[in-house]
Amino acid sequence: MTFVSLNDSSVEVASVKAVGRRARAWIVAPALAALALAGGYEALSALETPGYVIRHELVAAGAAVERLPWSTPAAGVEQLVAQQFGRHRATVDARGFPVYVEVTLHALGPLDCRDAAGLTRIEGRVVIVAERRDGSDACREDGVMTWRIMP
Repeated sequence: MTFVSLNDSSVEVASVKAVGRRARAWIVAPALAALALAGGYEALSALETPGYVIRHELVAAGAAVERLPWSTPAAGVEQLVAQQFGRHRATVDARGFPVYVEVTLHALGPLDCRDAAGLTRIEGRVVIVAERRDGSDACREDGVMTWRIMP
């Protein structure tokens, strides 16, 4: 009876170990790259100004309203637009749809209000205008701001 033993110094064992190391590198490298990208995105999100975040949410809501058919019920419009505001508490009034939709953000802090005060008008395929009542500042003392989205 013949018994073949492969010790650690044999060529066959060394080649299998080398293949294993290369396979691990192909598995670990993409996972590390994905973690680095996700971490970078989170770091970038944390550094965004409140005004930029509000602008991004308003533009996303405007794009959502633009894609809706004119026969969409008001409740459906309100639900779709409210989904675009993940970081802020928003109230949506779609009684004027398809001509306009009003979005009111509540409980904005002083920094949020000051930063978002520059968002008086966003133009594109959809026009978004901040409502200013009787010439006063767009942000009221209770931290409430309203925008009108007009597709």
